[in-house]
Amino acid sequence: MNIVQMDEDYDVPLFRHDHGWNAKKLSQIDLKKFAGRLGRLLTALKAANLSIDAVEFGNEDDSYYYDADVPNGHVVSVQELHTWLRGYGEFLKAGASLLHEPRYYPEAKIITFGIAHGCDTCAGPPQHLSDPAKVVAMLKNVDGFDYIENSSYRIDGYGTHIYTAPSVGGRGVTALLRQDVWALGRDRPFWVTEWGYLDPKFPNKKGQSLSQGLQEVLDAFDDLSRRVPIGPLLFYSYNSGLTDAAGKPSGLVNAQGGFTPVANVLAARAAR
Repeated sequence: MNIVQMDEDYDVPLFRHDHGWNAKKLSQIDLKKFAGRLGRLLTALKAANLSIDAVEFGNEDDSYYYDADVPNGHVVSVQELHTWLRGYGEFLKAGASLLHEPRYYPEAKIITFGIAHGCDTCAGPPQHLSDPAKVVAMLKNVDGFDYIENSSYRIDGYGTHIYTAPSVGGRGVTALLRQDVWALGRDRPFWVTEWGYLDPKFPNKKGQSLSQGLQEVLDAFDDLSRRVPIGPLLFYSYNSGLTDAAGKPSGLVNAQGGFTPVANVLAARAAR
């Protein structure tokens, strides 16, 4: 389950940014409102006798659009970074502590937000944190408090999003995950809560079909898992690229929502 901040968690004015939804700073969230909303959700799930394997708190919070404490248009300053660390840390702490209360889901795993890996070399002003895995590592000591492991909870895995260009494939996967490992170490697994392609055009420049491209990426993850603890791999998303410009099915599902033969690559990996 993925938990993010919502408009109703705030008692300050929110403004709409160019992506079409309200910009929300985690440093300004009303944690009592957030805890009340999350508590009602967890109570409803328990009443429905539903289980939770894991909760990922936040989504791509190293980017401005998901946590507006990230500067929009300039590199983060020391003070801005501290504000971000405190904002996300307190959000994580409030959610994780509530989740693990005996009345809710004390056995559910806790995962940090999926790192977006913004592009530092791309043109235009930055809208993301540089070296985001290093920033996540800083959560181990914010004003003397460890938001990764403390008396109330322990983070079970680091969330990360791995997107590669079709022509780069497995090399791109390795390069991104290597950045995360260098910063965060190997003491807990990396949950790849999103993976996919930056520009899903197949055949790619190497002449690979979509099936072959998917297999190359999966092989890269399997190779990395021999040296790095890797958690679940969640492909994003099955219904992307339903059809091409002519209306012809071109992705993992057809126009009727059924799986195409290409999806067999992922089904075979899941069966293992």
